[in-house]
Amino acid sequence: MKRVLFTLFILSCFLGKSFGQAEVNFVFNLACKGDSTTMIAQAAVPTPDSITYYSWDLNGDFTFGDAYGPVLTKLWPIPGTYDVGLKIYTKLGLMESIYRQIPIVDITANFSSENFCFGDVTKFFNLSTSINSPISNFEWDFGTTYLSNLENPTYTYLATGNYNISLKVSTANGCTAQKSDIIYISPVPEIALNYSLTPVSTANGVPTFQFFRGQSLTANVVIKNAFTDIIWSNKSHNDTLVITETGYYTVEVVNDKGCSTSLGFNVLVVEDTRIVPMPVITPNADGWNDEFKIKEYLMPGEKFELKIYNRYGDEVYASSDYRNDWKGTYKGNKLPDGSYYYYLKDKNSGTIYKGAVNILTNK
Repeated sequence: MKRVLFTLFILSCFLGKSFGQAEVNFVFNLACKGDSTTMIAQAAVPTPDSITYYSWDLNGDFTFGDAYGPVLTKLWPIPGTYDVGLKIYTKLGLMESIYRQIPIVDITANFSSENFCFGDVTKFFNLSTSINSPISNFEWDFGTTYLSNLENPTYTYLATGNYNISLKVSTANGCTAQKSDIIYISPVPEIALNYSLTPVSTANGVPTFQFFRGQSLTANVVIKNAFTDIIWSNKSHNDTLVITETGYYTVEVVNDKGCSTSLGFNVLVVEDTRIVPMPVITPNADGWNDEFKIKEYLMPGEKFELKIYNRYGDEVYASSDYRNDWKGTYKGNKLPDGSYYYYLKDKNSGTIYKGAVNILTNK
């Protein structure tokens, strides 16, 4: 008996010095939430020793005995990182242990989107998250035949309506998650503008109108489908706008989805410097040609001296600041039909104009 014990002692010393201690490790798969992790022991002991059993610590409390065997399958219900230990025991009494951290991957798909008006570029934003493994792949389906693998793609829809959007994300170890949502691509208001004047130019598709100060342009917006508001550049909300000043004017029509359409046009108001006295007046109170006009519009600061003579050279009217208001009268009485003569002086420039004006009350 003593010889056997001595032989075992010498053998153990020989093995320890010549072949070292036992080596232990284990490998495992990177599991997704809800899946099991398989742990496989990898150990080596000096020959002729052998492993008698494997013991596992599954809760990181440094106490082995939670499970036994070289292969172990474990399901952790909550994602996170777990400390797991493995200890081996050999026939010759050697022991060796190792601890490793086992991560459980949790991936969640999520996204947001913006710009849902027809003709706009709809933008999609990835909001997915992953624990213990980065997201490596994105699979977007926009509810059409078009797909994308970009993280934050864009897409322009060719028709209005509802579209089922889905995003599938995955990690390198194969964990996946998916989210779907429905978006509505809204039609935009269809509008057109009608004008009281003809544009002098339509360069680049933008009408330009020009008229004399004192005149006006009326613009009317025609709306062909549903809308909730009309907004002109001067903050008016009517469907008609009367313009008397130079500028660039726009109208925006908005619907209940916040989608809008805009149109614009240019206006150039110029001073009327033409002096074109009327050759005929018909002061019959019908609202047409009742007054003798020396020009279409008289502007502030303009000043004219006017004298009217009959055919005998008698002065029948005089004004030192004429304002287009003579209706063919003399001292409040109507003058007879016939030819009369005017003398007109521009008191700013000194220019003098002379000519004839006819009164025709019965025409």
